[in-house]
Amino acid sequence: MITFTDVGKTYDSWKGKRAVRALDGVTFNISPGEVIGIAGPNGAGKSTLLNILLGYLAPTRGQISMDGKIPARFVAERGVAYVPEVITFPRFWTVGGTLRRLAALDGFVGIKGRERVAQVLEVAGLTDHVRKRTSQLSKGLARRLVLAQCLLSESDLVVFDEPIDGLDPVWVQKFRTMVSDLRRPERVIFIASHNLAELERVTDRVVIFDKGKVVRVVGGRHSGASLRYRIVFAAPFDAVEGHFDGLAVESTGDLEYMLVGELESMNRGLQSVIAAGALVKEFAPHRQGLESAFLEAIESDGAVE
Repeated sequence: MITFTDVGKTYDSWKGKRAVRALDGVTFNISPGEVIGIAGPNGAGKSTLLNILLGYLAPTRGQISMDGKIPARFVAERGVAYVPEVITFPRFWTVGGTLRRLAALDGFVGIKGRERVAQVLEVAGLTDHVRKRTSQLSKGLARRLVLAQCLLSESDLVVFDEPIDGLDPVWVQKFRTMVSDLRRPERVIFIASHNLAELERVTDRVVIFDKGKVVRVVGGRHSGASLRYRIVFAAPFDAVEGHFDGLAVESTGDLEYMLVGELESMNRGLQSVIAAGALVKEFAPHRQGLESAFLEAIESDGAVE
């Protein structure tokens, strides 16, 4: 659905300052149905990439094709569901009034509009706050209103920029469910975030940027990529490898092992060792796979001393 081909963006010099190269040779493809994460240190080019994707900016070089159209044309014709990192609604608008206005812009008017607004109010947990002015909302409620306005759209392109900023742990969990519910075979979902653990939980792939370039593409939790877990036994247990068929098993101590493989095989192995009399003291992820890949990619690119 979306193809980036050698995309570059340079901001011209201003008042004698040196020109800034924000993107440099960005090339990757996204298939319909994918949830794509965007990660990178500050200044890596993520915001520029999203602005080009949304049609706000044009690349200096290269091409972006979205179903055969340039981004500005695609967004103008088919719309986009967008959660920006920062957004301000008029202070005197109510929660319900804000969503009714935005629903009308997206073609939901009359009974259809009221039903659509009621639906997203329920999903975002804002039904009890419908008459509050936007100026009265806490940071978390304001963020949920931003998520709600995104849910009004039925676009095949959904873009989240730091979507869970300000959400409490309960609503972070609900955001994961929200992403799952938004998945469709024809839809592409972009999520830009500094929260690597959340990206790993909800995405199919994560594109890691540094200095305007794609330095690595990593499989997310939904990609089928292998997981890495540490298991610690309370007492010696023989023939551990024989119980974890299909996994790579590495001894890291007298009672400790590292397991690498698919989650289903890991669960079968745990059932097997416990049934055989093993006493498991600890079983936990050995550092987030995405976190490890992110740091390796950035360090190898020279961004971290």
